[in-house]
Amino acid sequence: MPAVTSTAILRIEYDEFLHQLQITFAGNHTYVYYDVPRGVYAGLLRASSKGTYFNACVRNHYRFTELPRMRR
Repeated sequence: MPAVTSTAILRIEYDEFLHQLQITFAGNHTYVYYDVPRGVYAGLLRASSKGTYFNACVRNHYRFTELPRMRR
């Protein structure tokens, strides 16, 4: 899992086989986005502002589900 420097996004993972992008946001909400091209994932990792890139290129562009939060 790549290191993420962002105030909005804590964690980014990508499944190459399923083309699924999993993002954990501040507040510990995790979403899985479906049918995301690898280029979009790569662009997110390169973006100087992960939140801005997410809003422009992922949010409202891909079908998604929210994962249940893990209890501590």
